Amino acid sequence: MRAAGPDGLAVAGTLDWLFPIETPAAERELTRPLGVPPSSALTTSKPTGKSRPDEQWIGRGHLAGNADLLLNEDLLVDFKAVPLVKRELKLKHTDDLFQTLCDTAAMKAAGFSLRCVPSKAPNQVLVPRGNTLTLGHVVPKRWILHVYYEAHRKGDVEAALAKMGHDISRCEESIAAADSMEELLAHRHGCQRYGLWMQQGSEEIEVSNGRTLDAEMKAWRMSYEASNMKAIAGLK
Repeated sequence: MRAAGPDGLAVAGTLDWLFPIETPAAERELTRPLGVPPSSALTTSKPTGKSRPDEQWIGRGHLAGNADLLLNEDLLVDFKAVPLVKRELKLKHTDDLFQTLCDTAAMKAAGFSLRCVPSKAPNQVLVPRGNTLTLGHVVPKRWILHVYYEAHRKGDVEAALAKMGHDISRCEESIAAADSMEELLAHRHGCQRYGLWMQQGSEEIEVSNGRTLDAEMKAWRMSYEASNMKAIAGLK
């Protein structure tokens, strides 16, 4: 499994974490999160907040353990954070969920970001992938959708979500608590950058193609539902 961060590592281990050695393509494919193109599977090192299109895989452990690099003042001269509020609602997983949520035009126009987190920690399963077994998470049955925006954009955000089929008008509004992911979003909003994020195990994935993610999640779900590896592994 991938190391989450440098905490507790020796000097050599910390350097290896900061400057990872390229791994074989087959090994990268086994650890590639769903929805991340194979060519992007190396993007597990230092996130900068100014990501290129192929830099959309940000490990939550890396984000927390390497926050001093992410939020370095020299990197954020023109990248100031803005205070965000958030609302939460629970969604049932559907085969087209992320295609529906990944409306980048609406997010940019109304000024909001979305973050999908499983409503509870998903079980893990072993599934044949290629010539070996891959350990992965069961697709959640329900998600908690977090909606982030600046307070003065409340009306625009409510209207945009309503058009997407989600009424958040009765959801309680609260101040974003600024965990490592929310801190990143505050800086992204500071330069008018918005997006859809999804938590997958210990990773935070920025979703740029909801249709592709939906297809991979469906294929993954079908693979473990069609096999008996779950029972063999003794996992619930």
